[in-house]
Amino acid sequence: MSRKNFTDAAAGDEPVKRGKTSLKIYLESHQLRSPALRYAGAIIREILGITEPAEIERRINLAAPKSLASLRRKISHDYNGDSSKVKDSTRLTIYTFTDKELEALMTNYGAKRDTKPFNKKMQEHGKGYSLRQDQKDYITNPKRWGYMALYLTIEYEGKPFEVQIYPAAMREAYKKTHELYEQVRASVETWQQSGLNIHKVLKPDEIDIMREILRIHNEAALACGLLKHAKSFPVLEDPPPPEDEVDITDYPESDMHDMHIEAIYNPTPDIGPGPA
Repeated sequence: MSRKNFTDAAAGDEPVKRGKTSLKIYLESHQLRSPALRYAGAIIREILGITEPAEIERRINLAAPKSLASLRRKISHDYNGDSSKVKDSTRLTIYTFTDKELEALMTNYGAKRDTKPFNKKMQEHGKGYSLRQDQKDYITNPKRWGYMALYLTIEYEGKPFEVQIYPAAMREAYKKTHELYEQVRASVETWQQSGLNIHKVLKPDEIDIMREILRIHNEAALACGLLKHAKSFPVLEDPPPPEDEVDITDYPESDMHDMHIEAIYNPTPDIGPGPA
């Protein structure tokens, strides 16, 4: 057994075929929390023009780090042992409270994005940060089960973290549907791998749950004005999603300790001035 595979086995992992061990990714995810908050704070200040600390804070949810068990499962099940595909071990959400805010962020990160003004500044002055060019606009093109958000992958000193952006009004809907999805996750994943019609794999009560998920997403998006940005909305009979659209990924909330809140209010000089 190679030293790398021995390290994985000692940590309780399946040997990874490519990339870092899940233990290393887990440890790095804790180190990325403050840099991730600094970047999110810069997005809110520079793009939305919001400088009041309390207003910045209420627009950010820093999620709890993924557990080792979750990382191992994701690497083994979703990515076939390729841990280099994991980019959300550190993850946070930016909430918008007006359509104007959402449209400003979609201009920078949506399907018709122009990332040059802000991200050029961040790359030149935000030491260690870079924006990957694989952003996902799941607002214009909702995910398979109607989850709508912008997905960004940022790297800090070569280590990735993920940012989701969506209206705060969708928060409760996503909490509900995440809980519902967990009840049928195993069956849905079996269907996705089967290539069969969904009605031939899922049980009637599981089908009802998936219909309810679609309904909740659709009605919440319509009520808050998010749905108007979508080209179309998925229906139950659609085919399985691509690999990177597998689940409903609302981020669990986490206590944002003082050291992390401080990172929002007092960014490093490389990021630019903090709020007045």
